[in-house]
Amino acid sequence: MLRFLNILKNNPIVYLGYFIKITNWKKLKSDIRFVHINHNYSIFYLIVDMIASSLKLGTSFHEYFYHSFVNKNKQERKAFASMAYMYEYQLLHNPKPTRYLIENKHVFLKEYADYIGRKWLNISISTKEEIDKFIKGRSKVVLKNALGGAGKSVKILSISDFTIESLLKYAKAHDYDLIEEFVSQHKALMNLSPNSLNTIRLITQINKNGEVDVIGTILRMGIDLNTDNLSTGGIACPINTETGVINGPGVSFDITKPDYYEHPVSKITLIGFQIPFWKDVVTICEKAALLHPVNKSIGWDVAIKDEGPLLLEGNHDWGARLWQMPVKRGLKHVARKYFM
Repeated sequence: MLRFLNILKNNPIVYLGYFIKITNWKKLKSDIRFVHINHNYSIFYLIVDMIASSLKLGTSFHEYFYHSFVNKNKQERKAFASMAYMYEYQLLHNPKPTRYLIENKHVFLKEYADYIGRKWLNISISTKEEIDKFIKGRSKVVLKNALGGAGKSVKILSISDFTIESLLKYAKAHDYDLIEEFVSQHKALMNLSPNSLNTIRLITQINKNGEVDVIGTILRMGIDLNTDNLSTGGIACPINTETGVINGPGVSFDITKPDYYEHPVSKITLIGFQIPFWKDVVTICEKAALLHPVNKSIGWDVAIKDEGPLLLEGNHDWGARLWQMPVKRGLKHVARKYFM
């Protein structure tokens, strides 16, 4: 914790500059206007308070609105692990030289092969014949960029729409270098949210004794699109880590939307929904966390088939917003125990 405070104290303008660079200005303008109209704060106050929060706490401009800082006091704001805080935290626990083990999907799929539960091919080094054999008999496949993230470099294709030549041409044109078997999810999750592959984000942290602690469990669901990421319009619910039961409403990155107590497509009630194979979900992540313990803090994305769970990917920079927004409180006190 002291390490972070010293870094932030010495580099507030550096972080501020970074936040300026990454801000979605159209969305920020919309959020400011929404809070101005609905909470009766002046636009000038919101901008000044937002910048002050960034300089003092290391929060991005969007975090100010995602966490409703305008309605929180000083102590409540300080309880949140900010973007700057998490950058230093994850830099400490997941050294840059070893992040490739989970950052590069080609490497990840090889290193964590026992937990992948699906077939895949590296398009860039596979022959036309190998790819043709891979897609034969399949109705759908998934194309990805091995270094992509946030669901933005993923495309689900119907094989009937392509020849092998047109598929390869499409992959090259869109910078896809990985082809994977399409994962058919558990029927309970399909019924809950039918338009996307819905995944668990389970965050593991290796403690000072070399043991695995589970510090966050969230269910992500899509609404209209075929991805479940909040950045592409999805919603997220908190899960009781012990039982695997959803224990809070769904939240969105769109602050103009109210909390979701039922899924907007299926109309199934969210709170009380039991995640299937929960003990197996936790176990697979705990085992994966110990496979390469040099990376100590990982956000695992887990899909669940009718046969059980599998790992989709690992994230060295797992999002603190996704971690804290569904539970509606700051969790810096959890991270602080490991900031050593």
